[in-house]
Amino acid sequence: MGSLYILGNGFDLYHNMKTSYFDFKDYLKRNNAYIYNFIDKNMKCNDLWADLENTLMKLPYKKIVSRKNKADISFVVFQEGLKYCLYEWIFGIKYPANKKKLYELNEDALFITFNYTMFLENIYHISPKKILHIHGMVDNPKSNNNLIFGYREEMFKKWFSEYMSGNVKYNVLDGYIDKAALKYDNIKKMNASLFKDCNAIIKKHTLFFNKLQNVDKITIIGHSLSDNDLIYFNHIAEKVNKKADYNITYYGEENYRLILKQAKKFVGYNNVKYTNLK
Repeated sequence: MGSLYILGNGFDLYHNMKTSYFDFKDYLKRNNAYIYNFIDKNMKCNDLWADLENTLMKLPYKKIVSRKNKADISFVVFQEGLKYCLYEWIFGIKYPANKKKLYELNEDALFITFNYTMFLENIYHISPKKILHIHGMVDNPKSNNNLIFGYREEMFKKWFSEYMSGNVKYNVLDGYIDKAALKYDNIKKMNASLFKDCNAIIKKHTLFFNKLQNVDKITIIGHSLSDNDLIYFNHIAEKVNKKADYNITYYGEENYRLILKQAKKFVGYNNVKYTNLK
C-alpha cells in the first residue's frame, strides 16, 4: 500500500518561508501601490489565502460595476496586475538558509501540493515525478502563465444567486446599482479570469490521480480545507483506499474547530487523527 501527502501554505510557513497573505501584501506595498491600495481599500481578509480568494469572489464593488452594468477598466487592470504580482513575488521568495527538514516525509510517497514554491524539490529533494503541483508552480521566469489562482465559478454563481434572491446582503452593491438590471453573464465576464476550472484540472491530471488507488495513509499538512478546494479532497477520497487513515494537521484550537468542520465534509469521523502543530 502507499502514502500520500497533501500540502498547503502552512507547510511552507512552518519552515519559515515568507509565503503568507500578509507577506504578499507587504510585497505589494513596496512594489505596486495601485494593486496594494485597491486591496487595502476594498478587501478585508485574514491571513489565509482562502480568505483572499473568497473575498475576490464577491468583488462587483460599486467602483467596479458602473451604472450601465459594465466592468470598469480598473477592475480588469487589477485582475491582471494581481496575478502578475503574485508570480513575481513567488519567484523572488528566498528559501531559508537553514535547510533543516522539519518533517520526516516518506520519500516513496506521492505528494499533492497547493503551493507554487519548489520547496519539496529544493529542500526535501523529492522526485518531481512524485509531485503534483495542482495549481502550477514558479520554477522559471516564464512560468507565470502556469499559475492557477482564484475561485470556482460554481461557488460564485451560488453566491450571486443568493444575493439576487435576497438571502444574503452585500452592502457595497445595495443601493448603488439597479438590482433588477444586474445580469449574471455580465458579472461573470468581469470575473472570468479569476475562475478556476477544478474539474478540468482533475481531468488533466487523471494519470496522477489514478495512482492513488493503493494509498491507505494520507497526511494533510498546512491546508485550510476551504470550500474552494473541497472538490479536490472529495475526488481524492473517492480514489484512495476506502479504509485509508488520515492525519490532518491544524495550528491552535481556533484553527482546529475550522479544520474539524471542513474535514467532516469529505472524510467523516472514522480513521482520522488530528495533530496540533502549534
